[in-house]
Amino acid sequence: MEIPSQGLPITVPGSLTVTGTTFRGDQAPQVGGAIVIQGTPATFAGDTFANNSTTGFGGAIYYSGGLSGETLSIRGSVFTGNNTNSPAIGLGGAIYNGGTATVANSLFENNLAAGGASTMAAPSTAPSGRS
Repeated sequence: MEIPSQGLPITVPGSLTVTGTTFRGDQAPQVGGAIVIQGTPATFAGDTFANNSTTGFGGAIYYSGGLSGETLSIRGSVFTGNNTNSPAIGLGGAIYNGGTATVANSLFENNLAAGGASTMAAPSTAPSGRS
């Protein structure tokens, strides 16, 4: 399934799980080129994030966690060609994480952040797997 989201903000009760979905070519003006997740535990498994962009934080995903220790979990996903294109503040070419994150068995390739941290920005566990 391919979803044109354009920085779709998501706040849901409970948790969010996305599997086998492609987010491609989405753009958002400030954060989360493909998706913005606030205060919700989220899991992405087997998803593709390609060529998404924003002028601020998180070329593909902007995750703000929450006050209750919510976690962003990414498994077996591909992040390629995502970017933040503001030289002053662009952080997290693929992911901006404002909470806790775990990443396993995922590919990060050709993601760019004008302000730094081309793969992931903010305090989190280091991505594992191929980079």
